[in-house]
Amino acid sequence: MLDRTTVWLCAFNIFVGYCDRVNIAVAIVPMSKAFRWDKMTNGHVLGAFFYGYVCSQMIGSLIAAKFGGRRTLFLATLIWSLVTYLSPEAAKFGLQPLVFCRIVLGIAEGFSFPCIYHIFSESVEEHRARNVGILHAGGFAGTIVAFFVSEYLVTHFAWGLVFRVFGMLGFVWCMVWYVHVGGRELFSGRDALVSSTTSSATPTSLSLGVPIAAHVQKQSPQLPPSKLQPQASHRFHPFVLNIFDRRTYALMFHLATHRFVIPILIGHFCHATCSFVGFSWLPTYYHETSPNKEQSKAMLIAGPYACMAVFSIVGSQIADRMIVQGKSKTSVRRIMGGVGYALAAFFMMCFVFSPSSWRAFKALALTLSFGLSATTAAGHEANKLDVAPPELAGVLQGISNTLAAFGGVVGVPAAAYIFESTKTWVSVFACVGVLYIVGSLTATFFANATRIPLSELVK
Repeated sequence: MLDRTTVWLCAFNIFVGYCDRVNIAVAIVPMSKAFRWDKMTNGHVLGAFFYGYVCSQMIGSLIAAKFGGRRTLFLATLIWSLVTYLSPEAAKFGLQPLVFCRIVLGIAEGFSFPCIYHIFSESVEEHRARNVGILHAGGFAGTIVAFFVSEYLVTHFAWGLVFRVFGMLGFVWCMVWYVHVGGRELFSGRDALVSSTTSSATPTSLSLGVPIAAHVQKQSPQLPPSKLQPQASHRFHPFVLNIFDRRTYALMFHLATHRFVIPILIGHFCHATCSFVGFSWLPTYYHETSPNKEQSKAMLIAGPYACMAVFSIVGSQIADRMIVQGKSKTSVRRIMGGVGYALAAFFMMCFVFSPSSWRAFKALALTLSFGLSATTAAGHEANKLDVAPPELAGVLQGISNTLAAFGGVVGVPAAAYIFESTKTWVSVFACVGVLYIVGSLTATFFANATRIPLSELVK
């Protein structure tokens, strides 16, 4: 069973990761003035993170499964903290070195969620939504802190200090994680699905270590031996094989296209695209439209993410309570996803159709819209742990996050293009509202929390 300290340290890891990915949304304002960038250039700088992020999800999940989520998470955090710390120097050398650093940051951060979901597969089902809620609250809290601290550092010191401070915070997390897990334990990879030194897929002390073929044989003994053990030298376990083996990707394809998984992917994509657009462009929106002082702008920017942190935890508690009281997991996931997205869409449309002079109302509507969308973590995010076999929880998160990251790759520059074409932010946030509606309809009618048998995936 997963201990509470590990859950909170994983949440703090996501906290640090979100600080490192969104601090540039504040720093980009003085950087664009210093380097004379236009909004399209800003969009490429802000979107560079997602180019790396989208490439590393599935590979990260395979590496975490083979070498252990705890060890892989440690090394990935060390790398992204280093490139964050060095970003000011990269920017002084030119646009291309800065974009390169942001891409490397995205690659390294792309390992975090698959690693953590691999660790979270040890959770009991009554705590799945709670653990996921705490995890995502860490990301929203990181966004709040990044906005406030970055705004303060930019205003009173220099924009380069933004990257220094949060890079150092990542180094601190690495030291704490090393102490918590233990150096020998950390690099033993005890939570790997298989030992990296053997081809026999010998089980470890964790349930995660049981070979996939053994699970399939228990669940579906009628399968022919050729599908369970294609070679005498090793059982069919995609993580024993290298990442170029076609059977690994065949299993991932069957998982990604399963009827229970597709609604999860759609919901995650909708939520991620809306969040990425918000993370990247809300600072610019408030700087251009708010006549208030800098401190008030920082509060307006951080407001949606404060609500997201609160609603993420509240939503997860409500979901777990409903499950404990006997409500089916499928019903709970549909309620949390459908209602959460519907409320987010409602308040986003209130923002879109309200007069521009209603600044306070618009700020409140934006805050509630983004905030209430966080309740869907108890829907599609917890649903991943429901449907995926424990051995493949990290893999499913890698697949899902890969698709969701395209929301950043496409959505952030697209928001800049829409703004340049229409010269209004209303059109940008109207698109966000439409995506929330799609997410609500998908969760309400198609979400399912039934565990997928491995026999349906190993074909």
